Amino acid sequence: LRLAVAVVLIGAAGMLAYGISQEPSVGAIEGTVFARESGVPLEADIGLVSVAKVDGQHVYYGARSDKDGNFKLGPVATGEYTLEIRSQAHHMKPTTLRVEEGETQTFEAFLEPNAPSLDLYIHQNVFTPGETPRITCHGFVDSDMLNLRVYLVEPDAFLMRANASLSRLIGGSSWMSAEEQSRIDLTANPSLRLAHVEDVRITTRDVEGVFTQRIDLPVLAPGLYVAAVRSSDGLQRFGWVMVTSLGLIAKSAGDQTLIYAADLKSGDPIASADIALFLDSRRVDSAKTDGSGIAYVSVPLGTTGRPSKMIVGRSGDSFAFVHTEFSGPWSGKTTIYTYTERPVYRPAQ
Repeated sequence: LRLAVAVVLIGAAGMLAYGISQEPSVGAIEGTVFARESGVPLEADIGLVSVAKVDGQHVYYGARSDKDGNFKLGPVATGEYTLEIRSQAHHMKPTTLRVEEGETQTFEAFLEPNAPSLDLYIHQNVFTPGETPRITCHGFVDSDMLNLRVYLVEPDAFLMRANASLSRLIGGSSWMSAEEQSRIDLTANPSLRLAHVEDVRITTRDVEGVFTQRIDLPVLAPGLYVAAVRSSDGLQRFGWVMVTSLGLIAKSAGDQTLIYAADLKSGDPIASADIALFLDSRRVDSAKTDGSGIAYVSVPLGTTGRPSKMIVGRSGDSFAFVHTEFSGPWSGKTTIYTYTERPVYRPAQ
């Protein structure tokens, strides 16, 4: 019996020693994150990536600092790691460190500011006369002021020469990058006339210096406008705003297009509106809306290819346009008949 007990004790001690030897060696990292230029604590994302691969993959640990900038990563397996920290507008260069067994490394991280950034958002592009257009700017810039310029677009240059393409009118590519927008000199464009200029003060920033500034434009006369915002860092962003009382709906079937013109504010049909159909900036048909706000225009017979199709309407000081791709008139010989399950419907049926 004594021998059996001794064997059991020896076996348990051996298993305990084996278990201890198999436990992974770990450590921890904790610290506080600050903005270098202001010294304020930051909420930031912390990432720790192993330099060596384990089972063919890098090991990743992540955390986020709290509002006081404090964070802790652990337990972390011992070894060499790359530490990265970034927030909304600040960052730290990747740093290599080593996690030692049973130790907690403590340090302060001072993040550098990101490069200046500026974005312009226009959530509603079309306004009726008398309404106040609003734009929103968001960014991270050094100055406390933004320069706002509003340009009136010459309609014929936009519709005819630029084929209703704002990027083509101002000499940019179809999808203008932020850098390209900053390089474009709108003041030198003969198709743009300066209608309003204003310096806007940035009134609210978060702890990092990021701002969101809403800007009310002045009440504008009917027309198409380019709103441009520039910072002292040389960043420029722009978008478009249209002021019009005219709304157009176009439906095409074969070579014929039906246009319905209505007042955008009241919804009432607009009579005697001038309607023109253009194919690749070439005027091919025109009409006036009747008392119901309806007009018809047609594509000339024999039109081939896929020309760009644009319908332009004018009523008083307002204009509107519908810009679509033309798929060509129907040339098949098939006749389609549509009918229901009964020939007569009574009121309310």
